[in-house]
Amino acid sequence: MAGIRSLCSSLTPACALGLLVVGCGDVRYRDGVTAEHPVEKIHLSGDVGVVDIVPGEVAKIEYAVRAPDGAANVQSTESGGQLSTAARCHTPVLCSVDVQVHVPDGVGVEVDLGLGEVWSTGVGDLSVSVAQGDVDVDTTGNVTVQVGQGSVRVKTAGSESVRVAVGDGDIMVDASPDQWNLNITAKSESNDGIIDNREARGQMELVAPSGTVTLRTIRRAFDSGTP
Repeated sequence: MAGIRSLCSSLTPACALGLLVVGCGDVRYRDGVTAEHPVEKIHLSGDVGVVDIVPGEVAKIEYAVRAPDGAANVQSTESGGQLSTAARCHTPVLCSVDVQVHVPDGVGVEVDLGLGEVWSTGVGDLSVSVAQGDVDVDTTGNVTVQVGQGSVRVKTAGSESVRVAVGDGDIMVDASPDQWNLNITAKSESNDGIIDNREARGQMELVAPSGTVTLRTIRRAFDSGTP
């Protein structure tokens, strides 16, 4: 549970100060749920908090509640091959639930978050929706991200599908290989090395009507000791 970051600690001091009324405070209690049977999907929905998605040997959801007594409610279910957790805040002030999701290989993840941040490293099949906040994804699999207001960063290697839409904010993608079938809608674009190839295996759809889409190739390390 020590790996769960809080909404306040992950933000700049000025930003954290502005969010004191919606989600910061000491952890009141920690708990979690582990799947009793193999699952195909993990689904998480929440009002306020930080979601940290990491690889794991078994499907598991751990959470830290930062709220006065009775202000937050967390419920988990396992049914039909899906492990689900819903974290709700009954008050808009001083309430958040930070979550760490452990994902076995081959299991898909869906996240629906109101306000906060989503971080993911090493998980292949992701679908993330955030009304307001930031998303940071490092993956070799397929990813779909929707953010109402905020920003998205995706680092991807070997994916076949990257779909990102931000209503008000920017998108940054570090990608490999350097050729993709690109479909971009944005106020402005910056492209450092990604080639638009309609015959490429990977498809990338990026939508940021009021922001900037930045594309970069993943820089590879070369062995200088061997000619």
